Amino acid sequence: VAIATRAAHWAAAGAYDLALADYGTAIDHAPGNATYRAGRATVYLMMQNKHSEAERDCAFALKHDEMNVLALRTQAQLYLEQDRNDDALKRINRALSIKSNDVLLWRLRARANLNLGNRAEAIADLRAAVGNDSSHAEAWNDLGFYLFLSGDHVESQKALEQAYRLDPTMLTANLNLGKVHLAQ
Repeated sequence: VAIATRAAHWAAAGAYDLALADYGTAIDHAPGNATYRAGRATVYLMMQNKHSEAERDCAFALKHDEMNVLALRTQAQLYLEQDRNDDALKRINRALSIKSNDVLLWRLRARANLNLGNRAEAIADLRAAVGNDSSHAEAWNDLGFYLFLSGDHVESQKALEQAYRLDPTMLTANLNLGKVHLAQ
């Protein structure tokens, strides 16, 4: 478990080769562990050019643990990158049925809904995201941007200001606020 935890820290720091090495060691010690495979799949996804490896590890993880939220989320992210929005929604909805307070899942669902032209559903998804974690600046930024796209500049500005308050270094929130101000 300590090796897999260290691998997750390496991945968060962008040290993907070290993360893969540690996940490999963890998998060698517990070859059937779905969480280790899902963790490695996430690293492969971050690497951009390792999607087939990520898909393989997600499939393995889900075969051994169909309730593995990390594998479902990673597979949904892969599907979104492949413009397979309906498939992504299926994975996201399944994961949300297991872990309904996962802000990243709500944000991914909003992205899939927006890609499918379901703007109102996307906004509702982001409202659920910030309802689950009101301190999540990226979710507020997404909500503000989607509200801007829908033409609701007043609510957009409020959400973007909240994102900026939570993370004054968030460049996208600042840029999106500028767009709102120009549109008003």
